[in-house]
Amino acid sequence: MSLRIPLPKVRKKPNCKAHPFPFQIGFQTLEFIQTSIFFTSLIDYISAEHLEQDKSLEEIKYRMMKDGLSKDDWEKSFKV
Repeated sequence: MSLRIPLPKVRKKPNCKAHPFPFQIGFQTLEFIQTSIFFTSLIDYISAEHLEQDKSLEEIKYRMMKDGLSKDDWEKSFKV
């Protein structure tokens, strides 16, 4: 199976001798970094908002244990 991610379009002026590929890789890398920072910030914001509610930590613990997290792993994670 092959997964191909399309490169961003780069405008090239007629007398330009530089190849557009390095610029495309750079712009694509910038998009990936911005997306990952946005996603991490969004998750952090949502988590903070959710944790302000009563009994939210117990609800999260219940859901995670229902999905397979052990009680020992839960306890170890909060000791750090």
